[in-house]
Amino acid sequence: MRSHSSISGANSAAIARLLAAISTALLVGFAASCLLGLLPPQLLDPDWQWRFSGLLMDNGPVAVVAFVLLHLAVYLDAKNLRLQRRLTALSPWAAAAALGFLLLIPLQGLVVARGLSTASLQSSRQLRQVDSTLAQLRQDIQAAPDAATLQRLLPPSLATAIGPVALQQPLPQLRTQVLALVVQAQQRASTRLGGGMNPSALWPVIQRSLRVLLIAPAYAAAFAAMVFQPGAELSLLDRFVLSILDFVLLLVSRLSLRPAKLVSTDKNGKGSDSARLGFEDEQD
Repeated sequence: MRSHSSISGANSAAIARLLAAISTALLVGFAASCLLGLLPPQLLDPDWQWRFSGLLMDNGPVAVVAFVLLHLAVYLDAKNLRLQRRLTALSPWAAAAALGFLLLIPLQGLVVARGLSTASLQSSRQLRQVDSTLAQLRQDIQAAPDAATLQRLLPPSLATAIGPVALQQPLPQLRTQVLALVVQAQQRASTRLGGGMNPSALWPVIQRSLRVLLIAPAYAAAFAAMVFQPGAELSLLDRFVLSILDFVLLLVSRLSLRPAKLVSTDKNGKGSDSARLGFEDEQD
């Protein structure tokens, strides 16, 4: 009859194998989701970069859980060399994932900056096109010889705004009314295209950028906490935090140091009594 310890060890080994299998399945699913979502690669395309950061943020928890399960499997079955070798082989990938999530922050800033710049350039180009079209339309309206010719020049939007009754007016009155509508159309275009990005379209960009800014460091810390060098007791995250603390302490100690004061002098430029006495003692 098996002892209680042997049964417990067998159960731990079975649970470890189950956790390792689930970890492998999650890692395969994470890799497949990211790779299939990023094909074909377009590294310089802002839309592709935007999709890249979104896929990593959406699938990041899957990879974190996969590494946690693998660590639990190694903990439950510490004598399983195959699991230990798998964990050692995947540790560099965890370190790369930590660095990758940190790099998402400047990448997201670059994508947002390029997107805003592109939107601004498109708005400026569209505004110039509208101004050019309306300027040509004003010239054509001024040169129209009769009301029938002027009516044919009007785009459907202006013709609808004037109405069929107003189109029967004499040419001078009709020309004045049409030119006023053209000016109004140009003002509306300047307001719509010259004011930058629409706030309703800007908010999703801000929301997604804040998501990357707040969550990406958390994912990076989670991966760094699971990276251990062979034989080391501290994880990559522990060593990073300790290095930051050492730097802060060193900086504080250097800032707290004050240069030694020289011999203080009085208003007449003479040293203090104690300093003079010390000097005289040396002479003696």
